[in-house]
Amino acid sequence: PNSSVAEQLGLTPAELRPLLESLACTVHEQGGAGQDSTRFPVETLLGLLYRGRYRVVPQDISDYLTQQAGLLVSPAPALFYFSHRSFQEHLAACELICREPTERRPPLAPDRTFPDGLIRRVLEAPALWRNVAYLAADELITQGHEGQTLLWELLDAFCQPYVTAQRAPEAAVIALGIARHHDLFDLHKTDRRYRRDLEPLRQVALQMLTDIENFTPAERNIAGELLGRHPEHDTRKGVGRRSDGLPDFDWVQIPETDGQGRREFIY
Repeated sequence: PNSSVAEQLGLTPAELRPLLESLACTVHEQGGAGQDSTRFPVETLLGLLYRGRYRVVPQDISDYLTQQAGLLVSPAPALFYFSHRSFQEHLAACELICREPTERRPPLAPDRTFPDGLIRRVLEAPALWRNVAYLAADELITQGHEGQTLLWELLDAFCQPYVTAQRAPEAAVIALGIARHHDLFDLHKTDRRYRRDLEPLRQVALQMLTDIENFTPAERNIAGELLGRHPEHDTRKGVGRRSDGLPDFDWVQIPETDGQGRREFIY
């Protein structure tokens, strides 16, 4: 219960939450992709308490988070890890979409400022930050129009290195995966967001669909699935329909003979 937090630690839940977010992000940075849990020493927690100038007894807060809240597990004296990696990833996502760094305690580290902090992490270590990016998108979706606008901008930023320089293709996969998860391609040309927000992602999907060097069949299937949501999404010749409603076949001439003059067809 909320009262027990204030009674035992002298903190309200609102004061405790940013501490947990900072702790989770710090711990996640120290982990590895696919790692179930990341162990960290009590000094990590003490450092955040010092930066935030919390007036609590360090032993009290570590005991509370372990015994009462159930967030932390202590496998050995002065050693901890988050009881579920999903807790760690969700709290880290909240840290990286924080947009009030000056009013926060502990203060938000400069390299975690939204959106650059999240973008850099996803581009540099996509396997480690993939789930965090998905959870950050979930949070932004719940924030209404402003959050959804920020999400479109975030996904575009994930894709730009691939679009401009064929770099960080994994980040582009994450962007389209998030778009699929939230049905962002369910827009028609009449929607005002189609040209402004969806068009960059649509172009990425078209580019990804035929890029066999950078993407697996499963990843390219994501692009195909999104482009197939509405006929107007896939503008490649031979895919859609003509103005009269008939299939827009892309007829290709087949020469009578091959380069050596042979008529035999070899598949």
